[in-house]
Amino acid sequence: MKLIKNGLSLIVLTFLLFGCLDYKEKMKLNSDLSGEMVFSVGINEQLLSLGGPNNELEKFDENTIKENYSNKKGIRFISGRTYSEEGNKWIEIKIAFERIEDLIAATVDSTQKGMIGEISITENAEGNYVFVRKLFGSESLEDSTSEEFSKGMMEMMFGNYKWKYELILPSEIITSNADQIEESTNTAKWTFSLSSVSTQKTMTVTFSKGQFLDVDKTIAATVIVIAFAIFIYLVLRKRKLRR
Repeated sequence: MKLIKNGLSLIVLTFLLFGCLDYKEKMKLNSDLSGEMVFSVGINEQLLSLGGPNNELEKFDENTIKENYSNKKGIRFISGRTYSEEGNKWIEIKIAFERIEDLIAATVDSTQKGMIGEISITENAEGNYVFVRKLFGSESLEDSTSEEFSKGMMEMMFGNYKWKYELILPSEIITSNADQIEESTNTAKWTFSLSSVSTQKTMTVTFSKGQFLDVDKTIAATVIVIAFAIFIYLVLRKRKLRR
């Protein structure tokens, strides 16, 4: 009975710590380091039906998540939807952010803190950008599992629940610890099982910054050429009219 009780406590604790059992996210960064993020959180519909009066799981709805990002500096809510798929209730939210710092600030006091984690973008000695994202585990979750559950039990219970992250960058990926890299779209992808996120996870990508300068120079050169062509056209037209 103690094992069952602790097992149920672990499930509830997992939900409270991470806000969901399944998580999917696609983040797109622009060259000025603003961006958009679409994230979907899902929880088993049978688990949602286990509650009763004052069920905390009832707070798992689109409006609650939307409110977390309302009136936050540098954050713009774009859209949201709720749907069912493969026995899970999913809530999908799309937001835009002006800076990474705004995204982090918006999640400090929300249930999404555990899913967003800590993000930073810095420059290295070669002048490239280094993206680092840390997902922090829970010592409480780790302690409880060490007493009652082996790693095999954790994998059996939560191994099928996945957290998936996708990062689309505005330039070439130089190095990354991603599970999968799509060079054609400058996309890095990670997948973690829920059973593994009780410990800290770190996602890193180093991507080119120099290309931004090349793009700016190309745009500037194109504008100059067009302006010069217009000037020549006007001069020739004026001469033609004089004749």
